[in-house]
Amino acid sequence: MDTKKDTHSVKRRPKAVVQDSAPNQRLLDTAANGDAREGIRQGLAEAMEGQGIDAEVFFAEFEAKHGIQA
Repeated sequence: MDTKKDTHSVKRRPKAVVQDSAPNQRLLDTAANGDAREGIRQGLAEAMEGQGIDAEVFFAEFEAKHGIQA
């Protein structure tokens, strides 16, 4: 891991630590992808159990609620 640090001290205490953001961004991206996959997995499991409503019913209710004419 190539992390660049720049520390400025005041009275021997670090004032600021600046790090390369690329490793942190990779961690955030990995976590976001994991959440998406888990959401899809749960949605598919619920659909297989017959939970939820049909898309046609959902969109008809949504359009009526929001005054959208199809």
